[in-house]
Amino acid sequence: MLWRRSLRRRRYRLGLAARKRKRGSEIVEPARRYQHHRAAVPIAVILSIAAPSRSQEPSPKPSAKLYPSRSTSFYGAARGGRVIGTIPPGAELQASGPAQGPRVPVQLSGWSLESAPSLVFAAVGRRIVQAELGLRGPSHRRLSGQQTDPYGSVWQQVSVDGWVDQSDLVPDVNQVWKQAGALYQQRCGGCHALHPPAEFTANQWPNVLKIMAHNAALTPEQAALVTQYLQTHAKDQGPM
Repeated sequence: MLWRRSLRRRRYRLGLAARKRKRGSEIVEPARRYQHHRAAVPIAVILSIAAPSRSQEPSPKPSAKLYPSRSTSFYGAARGGRVIGTIPPGAELQASGPAQGPRVPVQLSGWSLESAPSLVFAAVGRRIVQAELGLRGPSHRRLSGQQTDPYGSVWQQVSVDGWVDQSDLVPDVNQVWKQAGALYQQRCGGCHALHPPAEFTANQWPNVLKIMAHNAALTPEQAALVTQYLQTHAKDQGPM
């Protein structure tokens, strides 16, 4: 019987010691976590201060001239996917307010034929497309005058307000023409001598370029860029 009592006392002492160690670890472990947390906070603060922040692209100044570097969508609002048209590369736009998110409000000005209100051209008689409007696009136009050309066609002076992705815009149109000129020399000068831009008028270049674009295997986007470049630098059409 004595050895049984001795065994029970020994088990009791072992169990008591184990419980004390467990309670001690429960007290020590939260303290360690707290110390670790206190040490981690300053490091996180330092890292957040030291890390460079990715600032949003600054908004263009009101009335600043902007130019698409490629064909870009023309939106009817700052947010949402309602597209009212397409603007080709190099078309002149005017900023009309600060950017909202990724888009900037712009105004496009030009001339439309009364019989074709969905197309906005650079000038009367010069069919350099500045915008191709969709079904909802003509409702965004504002008319400020009209003019009849020598052929009896009525041209309307219009402006269209909309939104464009700021990432598609550049402040210097020469950036666009430099890219277009390099592409024209590289892709269209391989099989024949290059035609100087001033060899044809703005209205003649689209038909000339159709054959060249096919032979040079230009994509639709590349063809649009080269067309705008050649039309803009074409020879004078003379008085209308």
